[in-house]
Amino acid sequence: MQAVSAPGPSESNRQREEEVVFPPALSLTGVTVRFGAVTALADVTFRVPKGSITGLIGRNGAGKSTSIRLLAGLLSPGKGEVAVLGKSFTEAEGVMGGKAAQIKKNTGYLLSEPALFAYLTPVETLRFLAESYGLSAAEGARRAEDLIAFFELTGARERVVEGFSTGMQKRLALAAALVHSPQLLVLDEPFESLDPLIVRKIKQLLVQYVHEGGSVLLSSHLIDAVDEICDRVVILDRGRIVVDDTTAEAKRRVEGQLGPATLEELYAAVVEGRMDTTLEWLSQRERL
Repeated sequence: MQAVSAPGPSESNRQREEEVVFPPALSLTGVTVRFGAVTALADVTFRVPKGSITGLIGRNGAGKSTSIRLLAGLLSPGKGEVAVLGKSFTEAEGVMGGKAAQIKKNTGYLLSEPALFAYLTPVETLRFLAESYGLSAAEGARRAEDLIAFFELTGARERVVEGFSTGMQKRLALAAALVHSPQLLVLDEPFESLDPLIVRKIKQLLVQYVHEGGSVLLSSHLIDAVDEICDRVVILDRGRIVVDDTTAEAKRRVEGQLGPATLEELYAAVVEGRMDTTLEWLSQRERL
């Protein structure tokens, strides 16, 4: 496969011109985050256009979850600027620059480790969250029932969360991210630990959500799912962006065996060459 080329100046200029007319749902601009001697993100810039699904992919430790945590207000950028739904903040302003309430009211988050109330049931969890977002008790109850049915938690609706499997917790956390009908979804590994039929339902839901005016940033190791539903793809490796483009255009930069590459082939082309890969001794072992 041929190497992937970076966007040229004309592409960057076109993107900036489009953003004047259509401001992004969220953006990171020149963001650097360090944890001691470790640089988790290095001068990272990317945007999620409104009305799109953007997939964030990369190896473990590439910087995906750090990006999500920045956007969730759990970290502040050491350098650069973060903007969510038009509200921007920098390190000098602190986490979310005091704008957390405004941002979180209109954003649904799924973190890598869902923050659920261990001793509440799904019904209690969703009703409580709905009312905390200002919905009436009746509307909160209606939405809770709809979401419990959609995510196939009816049989566990009166059980406390503490005993839930990882997959059940993920489904409830996704329901919690949706209960207030946000403008934007920021999802860290939404398909992990879920069976294929639930994954299919969630993909269909996200496509419908964007069709009706929402915007989505999701990170995932399921590259086929990202390829299927994402309008744009951002590939991170070692804290740096190596691809940021529409999914279709990104795949055209690498030729696969049958024409334009799959997203998996693109990912392998730009990341695999940066990995320490071989276990030569495995094929040279002696018989015992």
